[in-house]
Amino acid sequence: MDRELTQYDSTEALALRQALYGFATGPTRGDIVRNTLCGFEGMSVLDAGCGNGKLMAEILRPFRDVTVTVLDPSEAMVEEAVQRCSLWQTSGHVADISNIQLSRFFDRIVLAHILHLTNDPILAIENAIRHLRPSGRCIITMHSGTDFPKRREWISWFEQTFQNQYRAKRDSLNLQNINAFTTGLPGTFEKQLIHTEICLAEPAPYLDYIGTERHRWEHEPTDEEWNLYRDHVRTDIESTIARHGAFVEQHDWGLATIHLS
Repeated sequence: MDRELTQYDSTEALALRQALYGFATGPTRGDIVRNTLCGFEGMSVLDAGCGNGKLMAEILRPFRDVTVTVLDPSEAMVEEAVQRCSLWQTSGHVADISNIQLSRFFDRIVLAHILHLTNDPILAIENAIRHLRPSGRCIITMHSGTDFPKRREWISWFEQTFQNQYRAKRDSLNLQNINAFTTGLPGTFEKQLIHTEICLAEPAPYLDYIGTERHRWEHEPTDEEWNLYRDHVRTDIESTIARHGAFVEQHDWGLATIHLS
């Protein structure tokens, strides 16, 4: 199994990553997706690649009469997502959006930071659209291709210091190349860059986030290498806080909408 995907079998690892996003300034990801979703009472929603359901629960917070279907390849994620979304009529499926055939259509579909993890993003998008009702909307969130510049610097430091390549799929599909995966799709396609910043008063949340990525290297780092990496990151964050009173990391992400007419 792809080592990057193993972290998405762990609800604990995902929670640590989401905790860092909680330090973002401005509207939350859930707020922004909800506004783009243009939801309504009585709608049906498919959350394809639901993770632990935290994002969908935040998106649906103002609504009461909603039918929710969550699906994810991880059984643990589906179980937690169904529980998180228990305020609504929710069902779950352990499945991949690339090939599942559901016997219903949906008013709204959300693909949140999942397409870069699929073997065939085009197939995943096409299958999602097949499950969309006329006049429905599919919301896609993704990496921007420029997010987390400090983290990219730290990764480069590790690669150069230990001659060990970072192997992650974050840039295999992002806001900069999403058009190549959506050519020929029905409906209207729009995309935008969402700019946020993560502001920290201590390094712990970022260190916890990085701790979920040890398996992403071409060769699993030794304990000595990993401790040196964490010390490098900690020192950088702490020195920045000492100089400026806070550590601020750019966290841009992409948002796309496919709207069937």
